[in-house]
Amino acid sequence: MFPLKNNCPYLGALEERVLVHPTILFLEDDEEVRDDLSLLLGSNGYQILMAENENEAVEVLDHASEEVALILINQKMTSEEALAVGRRLRKHPRAGKSAPVVILPIEFDSELEGTNEKVGRGDYKAFINNSQQLQEFLDQLLAIKRD
Repeated sequence: MFPLKNNCPYLGALEERVLVHPTILFLEDDEEVRDDLSLLLGSNGYQILMAENENEAVEVLDHASEEVALILINQKMTSEEALAVGRRLRKHPRAGKSAPVVILPIEFDSELEGTNEKVGRGDYKAFINNSQQLQEFLDQLLAIKRD
């Protein structure tokens, strides 16, 4: 095999484009949880935009420099309310029109723990029991391959 980079002047630009880290809009009403999960996701290569609620999320999106690839919601509200918030945010010009909306239900039956459920076109509930499961699910949705 020959080194492609030396023989293809466009590969460098392609690599830069492929290596751009996806941006996640993360809504969380608890500052400590918001900071912890933001740190975790950021350390795994995601760009994180944080908001405490829907109104703040709209402001964050208004000033975002990159398109949001995924909307993650962990709020003290029903799953239906959280999905409605996510769907409204997905209509924002800075949110990807096909950006998945992932809600993290606060309360759920123990038999659901560690599972994910598709609840609409591009809408999901993730019943996480640890950060690794969340990381793997987000990577799967965003087609991220890790070593």
